[in-house]
Amino acid sequence: MQRSLLLAGELVKILTLFKQHQIAAVPYKEPVLANAVYGGVAFRQYCDLDIVVQQENVLSAKLLLIEQGYVPKDVMNEVEESAFLQSRDEHNYTLIHTTKRIAVELHWRITPRSISIIEPKGSALK
Repeated sequence: MQRSLLLAGELVKILTLFKQHQIAAVPYKEPVLANAVYGGVAFRQYCDLDIVVQQENVLSAKLLLIEQGYVPKDVMNEVEESAFLQSRDEHNYTLIHTTKRIAVELHWRITPRSISIIEPKGSALK
C-alpha cells in the first residue's frame, strides 16, 4: 500500500510539472485503474507509471523527467532517437529514477502503429 501511494504521489508531481510547461498528459493504467476499479490508488499493486503525451511533446517531457532525476533506460544518440520516434514498432520511452526506484513509461501512442485490426469478412469497417 505504501509503494502504491508513493507512485500515486509521484504521478501527481509529474502531471503538475507537465501542466506547468503546457504539456498535455494523460495517465493511464496503474493508479488510474486502481482508483476506478478498486476505489483507491492504494488498493492495487503496480510497479510503474504510464503517461501519454502528444508525440510533438515527447522530447520536452523526457527532458523534464531527466531534470527531475530520471534516466532513460535506453541511451540513444540524436539519429537513433529520431528513428525511434518515427518507428512503427515503438510507442514509449522508459525512464527510471534510481533513488526513488520508480519507472515511468512515457507514451506517445498506446500501442505500436504496426498493430492492425483484422477485419471480419463482410465487415463495414473501412
